[in-house]
Amino acid sequence: MLPVRAAPPLVAVTAALAAIVPVHAGSFHEALWGAALTTFLAGITTYGFRRMGEVIEELGRTREKLAVAAVSAERLRFSRDLHDRGLRDDGGQG
Repeated sequence: MLPVRAAPPLVAVTAALAAIVPVHAGSFHEALWGAALTTFLAGITTYGFRRMGEVIEELGRTREKLAVAAVSAERLRFSRDLHDRGLRDDGGQG
C-alpha cells in the first residue's frame, strides 16, 4: 500500500488523465467537469477518510501512553508519600 502522503499528487494526476484522455475524443467540457472533477473529489474524499483513520489510531496510541505515564506518576507520588510518612513515624531514623 502506498503512503498516505502520496495520495494527493496521485489523485491530481489521475484527475488530469481523466480530463485529457476524453479531450482527444472531442468532448472537452464533459471530460473536464465529468470525469476529472468526479475523480478528484472521490480521491480527495478517500484520502481524507484514510488520513482521519490514521489520526484516530495515533490518538488511541497517545491515550495509551498518557495513561501509562499517569499511572507511573501516581505510583511515584504514592511511594514518596509512603517514604515521607515512614520518616515522620520513625522520627527520621529509618
